[in-house]
Amino acid sequence: MHRASFGLLLGVVFANWAAVARAEPAFQVVDFATAGGIRAHADLYSPNHESSTLIILFHQAGWSRGEYREIAPKLVALGYQVLAVDQRSGGGVNGVRNETSRRATRRGLNTGYLDAYPDLVAALDYAVKTLAPRDIVVW
Repeated sequence: MHRASFGLLLGVVFANWAAVARAEPAFQVVDFATAGGIRAHADLYSPNHESSTLIILFHQAGWSRGEYREIAPKLVALGYQVLAVDQRSGGGVNGVRNETSRRATRRGLNTGYLDAYPDLVAALDYAVKTLAPRDIVVW
């Protein structure tokens, strides 16, 4: 009887642990104006306490903010606020489609690697004016 109870308890613990491991990290979706009349799309991850340092995550060309779905929660656990930004040069990764690229394409804007520069500037401007961190790290 004790073995059966222990086995059941162990099964419940592992089932819950697996569900937590698969859960999406908590973030808030934010959009902000960028050049070309589009709004850039980003995920804002915040720690449970106020953070004075923001890390802005810019993905590789051809990808999306989904590149940071695993890393962002680890940075938050270290006490940082994190902004994972979609630039107009991109596609998708880790099941996350690049929304900024989709918007730029619909407007007929160029979406090459260098065309993403205004999105980087807009993200920094949004961070400074809206999030107002003491320090910013660009990744």
